[in-house]
Amino acid sequence: MKKTLLALALLIGTSGAFAQVGIKADALQKTQKSSFDKANVMKLEKKQKQNFDGRKDGERTLLCDFSNPAEYTFGSGPRNAVSGMGWNLQANTTDPMGPAGSYSYGFWGFDDDGYWIFDNERYSAYYTIPFSADNGFAYVSMLDIWQAGSNNYDLEVTLTLTAPIESFNKNAVDIYFNQVLQRFNSERYFIDWSNDPTFATYDSIEFNTRGMEMNANDADWGTKRVTLPKGTYNANSVATSEDQMTYIRFRLYSPANANQPHGYTWFLDDIYMGVAPENRVDVIKEIYCMNAYHLIPEGLMPDTLINLVYLENTGGNDYYDAHIENQFSKVEYDENDAATYTLVSANVSEPDTLSNTLTRVFETNDAGVVTDTTEQRYVEFYSYSNHLPYSEVGNYIAASVVMSGNEVVSALDDTTAFAVVGPMLNDETCYQWAKDRNVLVEKRQFSYGFTPDGYLTDEAAYTLAGYEVCLPYSINQNNTAERWIKGIEVVPAADSCRAGAAIQGKLRKINPELSSLDDYVIDVEDAWGNPVVTPVYEVQESDLNNGLWSDDTRLEISRDFATIFMEFPNSVKLEPNEVYYACYRMAETGKFAVATDDPGLGTFGPGDGYYSSLMLVCQSNFNDVYAWGGRFYMSDYADGRTPMIRMIVGTTASLPEDIAVTSSLNVYPNPANNDATISYSLNKSGNVEIVITDIMGRTVKTMNQGNQVAGTSYNVNLSTSDLANGTYFYTLTVNGEKQTKKFVVNR
Repeated sequence: MKKTLLALALLIGTSGAFAQVGIKADALQKTQKSSFDKANVMKLEKKQKQNFDGRKDGERTLLCDFSNPAEYTFGSGPRNAVSGMGWNLQANTTDPMGPAGSYSYGFWGFDDDGYWIFDNERYSAYYTIPFSADNGFAYVSMLDIWQAGSNNYDLEVTLTLTAPIESFNKNAVDIYFNQVLQRFNSERYFIDWSNDPTFATYDSIEFNTRGMEMNANDADWGTKRVTLPKGTYNANSVATSEDQMTYIRFRLYSPANANQPHGYTWFLDDIYMGVAPENRVDVIKEIYCMNAYHLIPEGLMPDTLINLVYLENTGGNDYYDAHIENQFSKVEYDENDAATYTLVSANVSEPDTLSNTLTRVFETNDAGVVTDTTEQRYVEFYSYSNHLPYSEVGNYIAASVVMSGNEVVSALDDTTAFAVVGPMLNDETCYQWAKDRNVLVEKRQFSYGFTPDGYLTDEAAYTLAGYEVCLPYSINQNNTAERWIKGIEVVPAADSCRAGAAIQGKLRKINPELSSLDDYVIDVEDAWGNPVVTPVYEVQESDLNNGLWSDDTRLEISRDFATIFMEFPNSVKLEPNEVYYACYRMAETGKFAVATDDPGLGTFGPGDGYYSSLMLVCQSNFNDVYAWGGRFYMSDYADGRTPMIRMIVGTTASLPEDIAVTSSLNVYPNPANNDATISYSLNKSGNVEIVITDIMGRTVKTMNQGNQVAGTSYNVNLSTSDLANGTYFYTLTVNGEKQTKKFVVNR
């Protein structure tokens, strides 16, 4: 069956010339267009929305642009306890924000490039806003309230439009506005509407919702649309008669917090009214759970993919049998580069009612007492009947449509590209298996964690020994192809790593006899009961992705990047009833961070769910609650970014003859200068001897270590200051059984 989807793909291309591994040149049929390799910073930082100038669109009516004070009123709600601080008018973009010495004055500013925020090297960011800010805009500075010590009082401030809107005989009412927002934790944003100018009774719809539309510390800028629900409780957003008017106000509410500010800053400008179409569905949030992969080894059947979509009906018509089809299609090209989309399979949700009507949700405390209410319109749709395609090498897309019965209501803007890949260039028995988008993005590194007081931070001590990040991988129970886990591949973050860092790969899995969070994930063990780990790897200069870009005005990407492959001493057979975690850890404190992809490129994200979230290990200087098993649910805490930690799987088992000697044997640094360290872990107790030989087989050093115990890790110092530059071999002998590896001396 061939079918043209309503949403076109952003196709994934051929992997670059990696330092360690790559995809066969003919494994994927088309490379990514070159224009994609130089992405605009705004599009990568966020799926940038175009600012709207409603004066150029006759279908929208300007309500307020803050050039006329008669068009609006600043006020406060009944819960407000912050005196004298709320909405402010900024009359132009020439004068600085706020009085000198205030947070507003130093936190925001204007120049030829637009607004800037966080004026320092780490956080500096520009928001180019071509709307009519020069004739005035409104803002609330929660940082100034924090500076004044008023954060321990409830904040509730309003901005009411003076003139009502005429909404009779409309499908539904759209409110458009331009905003610049830096969101924080507990503040909430509402549009209220009433048929009474005093707002004695009113209804509300929340937007900029934390955990749904945005996360803590997220930024949003550009034009936003909020559609007022038709089905309401206390007020009609669509008038029931010609003489009934609808009044609009914006409201910011934040409960008191003695330890944190109410937020950062919110700019608001250029408010318009529009008329909603008869049919429109918006995606509020989409999550891929469990087995979402961007690189799938040919022939390896992944486990079930779960797609969770939060939808809002923002049109005039209701649907009583709506459902989601998450479609997986192969993409092929003809001689003219015209694409054909062949539907392979789809996940289909159960039907549900999708109505443009408010639903009131009551929020209660532990005692069951109602503390607040939330009005929401979104509906959750789950689809989980199938897995991603895996049998034919090529490019694929996942894209969703909303159906009502057999009719297409809307194509969702959620197209995601992935690929089924052939064997690697340097080993035709091995394949990459990856959850990331296979694109290196400038300024994207995984450095998340928790502070000692339990707060999430993106400035974790990710450089400390013991810091560990893990991603889950699992295959379908119906998989028939035998595969073995060969090792862990990581992608060093761009301009974030230094040579000399010591890292290690590790394999973990879900504990089938889970009794507590401490037992949630356990080590995979080899035949001798030792954890499956790679030798410690010292990062080399050739492994680094530093200095790839020079244009500071754009956030750039590359498909040509270095990776590090860390091989297990013996492979592990993939079992269909296991959920494995591919992990990298810092073996020593050093400068290293793994790269992440970016949801702005169209990604599945790192996943969600009890058995599928990415996991984090922090050390004892962090909160003990998160010492192991800190799960980044819904990928929110990781900002939707997937760390580039891959599995390398093979079609054959790797069982070297000398596997019984050690479970790991390594020397670092390699190349060595004046000193090196030989590390190993024994599988059998016995008398240990280490012999160093040159390229001609001549013995140059012998080190007797005496009797040593199995299951213990050892480090032996090796002085190389008396060795000439060149290639050498080190042989570890235990009770007559030998294992040999190579190292280089280079001074």
